Amino acid sequence: MRWMHTTEKLLWKMILMVVLCFQFYHSSGELSRHELIHQLIDESHYDPLIAPNYEDDFPTNISVQMLIKNIHSLDELHMDFSVDIIFRQRWTDKRLKFNHSTVRVLELDQKMIERIWVPDSFFPQEKRAEIHDVTVPNRLLHIYRNGTVFYSMRIEMTLSCAMALQNYPLDRQVCPVSIESFGDFACLLVELQFDRNTGYYIAQIFIPSILIVILSWVSFWVDIDAIPARVSLGVLTVLTMTTQSSGARSALPRVSYIKAIDVWMAVCLTFVFMALLEFAYINVVSRRNSKPIRTASQCDKALNKGTSPSPMMPILRHIDFIKRARQVDKVARVVFPLIFFLFNIGFWVFYLSINTDNKF
Repeated sequence: MRWMHTTEKLLWKMILMVVLCFQFYHSSGELSRHELIHQLIDESHYDPLIAPNYEDDFPTNISVQMLIKNIHSLDELHMDFSVDIIFRQRWTDKRLKFNHSTVRVLELDQKMIERIWVPDSFFPQEKRAEIHDVTVPNRLLHIYRNGTVFYSMRIEMTLSCAMALQNYPLDRQVCPVSIESFGDFACLLVELQFDRNTGYYIAQIFIPSILIVILSWVSFWVDIDAIPARVSLGVLTVLTMTTQSSGARSALPRVSYIKAIDVWMAVCLTFVFMALLEFAYINVVSRRNSKPIRTASQCDKALNKGTSPSPMMPILRHIDFIKRARQVDKVARVVFPLIFFLFNIGFWVFYLSINTDNKF
């Protein structure tokens, strides 16, 4: 029994010694995270100015991911748009491999990122760009055991986009976003398709202009003798249509082709202007022969026929011209709305169904 007790004590001492030796080896044989980072990026064996595969003479493969957080604006005047993106890149740098029992990934501080080689990626369409720095620069770099490097940053950019505005404001724009390498000349292409919300333009441009054109037709129901009312109505609608047309084009660039908004405004302005010309025409017609004129030839003809000249002859001719003027008004009440209705059908069918690819 005494021998067994001695053996048990000896066994426990051996187990304790093994545990202590393991802890000692573990604490003295592996580096801390801080020491491991400094060992990896030590300038004696790591140069951030040299690409990972420079000695092997082949390019480094970069995996790219772009997450669009927000699209701020689409500016037709300057032909650009602003986006807020998370730009992520992943590659393998065999110089950064490490072996550690507990550490799986190393996170680098903002200042230490500058000591790691990163790809020379850039955006060719970029006009202005900045990395968010609230509250600190929004950049992140992780190093994994097998040398894989994960680099992420948040960027706000304004990118150019050559827009085709033939169908504006019923258009659809495709804006390319290219990601290139300045040294390997590789390119990744992303195409963003923007479908314009036409609700604003229908409420602010199309409906008001339609109402202005309809308002110009009110003069067809006003008596031809109400000259001040019809002139004021015609001039008012022409000036209002001109002002609205100028306002609609002020937010657009000066391009060499005709846009859908130009066609719409030009036709609407033509309708209100023709309504004003229609009144000018019937006013001239209604004033024909308004003063009775008796000429010698008329008296001679009446005497030759054995009748006396009637003083009502010029007045009867005057009444005929008034009827003709009023008949023109009646025709305009039907023709103007009919032509405008046919124009609307052709306009919306053409720009919404036929010319969807901005070919014209």
